[in-house]
Amino acid sequence: VQAIHEMVRAITTEEDYQVLQRYADLDSSRTKVVASHSRAAFLQIPDYEYSTLVDLTILNNIRGINKRLCMVNQKLPDHGLYVCCYRPQEYVKQKILKSYPKGINYMVYGAWFVFRRVIPRMLLMSRLYYDVTKGRKRTLSKTEVLGRLYYCGFEVDNIVPSGHLEYIVAHRKQQPYPQQQVKVYGPLIKLRRVCKHKEIKYFYKFRTMHPYAEYIQAYVFDQRGGMNIADKADDDFRITRWGKLLRRYWIDELPMLINWFKGDCKLVGVRPLSLTMFHTYPPALQDKRTRCKPGLIPPFYIDHPETFEELYASENKYLDEYFAHPFRTDLKYFMLTMKSILFSKMHSA
Repeated sequence: VQAIHEMVRAITTEEDYQVLQRYADLDSSRTKVVASHSRAAFLQIPDYEYSTLVDLTILNNIRGINKRLCMVNQKLPDHGLYVCCYRPQEYVKQKILKSYPKGINYMVYGAWFVFRRVIPRMLLMSRLYYDVTKGRKRTLSKTEVLGRLYYCGFEVDNIVPSGHLEYIVAHRKQQPYPQQQVKVYGPLIKLRRVCKHKEIKYFYKFRTMHPYAEYIQAYVFDQRGGMNIADKADDDFRITRWGKLLRRYWIDELPMLINWFKGDCKLVGVRPLSLTMFHTYPPALQDKRTRCKPGLIPPFYIDHPETFEELYASENKYLDEYFAHPFRTDLKYFMLTMKSILFSKMHSA
């Protein structure tokens, strides 16, 4: 036990040491502390022998993060505790902006952003990037770290800032998601949506969130008090700065025109919903809205509902009118939407 404490103190700061003292039982014989980039350090750990694994290697410097997390998942018993740390992207950004004169600092940050964020996401350049950098000093957002943990079978309990690092306390919940394919996060994404006859189809959008955001939807909804009527969480930290701009002017929804051309949806109609959002609707409205194709321009933009009850009433009103007079109803809602955009300066959520 004394050797463990001395090892932690030698590697970390006093602030980090206090965090680990609080969230990981360093005095227990069932706690294992690892500080190595090598996979061998985890391969040598017997399965299920330790109930807590503390990883002092900064995730930004690990190549093959998912493989490492899956290995930890294998070593821990159910509900076993895993403590890891990473350097947030925002910390690096602020450090660059403060280290250079105003004007030059944003040029430096722009070059850093392209090298550390854009190139690693490019299909043809990502392998070369990691061969050159050995996966060291990679840029990680909070969303990506949490998403990777959930993707690899963990559930996050606490996030603890400590100096230039953030410590994540998580427990093993389940087996990792299947990882046969390498995940490449490009600008275009496909989202599962409930359509006519409750058929699941993929709808295209421009990416507005950090990588692995899809795996922490339930976590974010829980932290933000549930989803809002637009199937989003208030103050969602998963959305990038560029993403907020794209959403404000509907640019992120332009690829949905592909679905329109394919016949997956019509121009006007109730919006296609995620499974999570769809199951929150009253059963009668679920059946009613899946009797027709979803639309690119929903009645949401005309009635501006503020509560779920107002949203349900808005969609019921549209659907009743549509089933009685399809063409006339869609033309009416299309014209009202154009009027709202042109004269009321309406923006997307």
